[in-house]
Amino acid sequence: MKSRRIKNGVGRLTAKEVFEFYAGTDEKTFLSNFHYDNPPVTDIREMCRIYAMEIPGNEDLLFSFEELKNIESILLGHLENYIESKGGLDKVDLYTREELDKIDEGDTEEMMDALANYYGLSREELSLVLRKGR
Repeated sequence: MKSRRIKNGVGRLTAKEVFEFYAGTDEKTFLSNFHYDNPPVTDIREMCRIYAMEIPGNEDLLFSFEELKNIESILLGHLENYIESKGGLDKVDLYTREELDKIDEGDTEEMMDALANYYGLSREELSLVLRKGR
């Protein structure tokens, strides 16, 4: 399947660019997170449907239903190409739950460091402020 470009909402981006823009992660992490969801989601089409419908909650933009369906379709096409390039879904090397936890911990640490830096606080000071709920 050739890279598709969408005309509405995100401009003239390739399917990979749309995936990177909306998913904000790589394909392996995206698939792994759904695999370890509770309950696990293993159908690629369902993953893309769920993810596209959650986009409005993650962005400060309004989307029409048609735009979300378009994004869903592009995500699906991109993931199908990714899976095909790996030789099939059974050949995709997913992260383990433990690896995902470590990735999440690292991302959280990065975010906390950035917040502390932004506000000119030490990590300890930031933790105190967050605990007090100010």
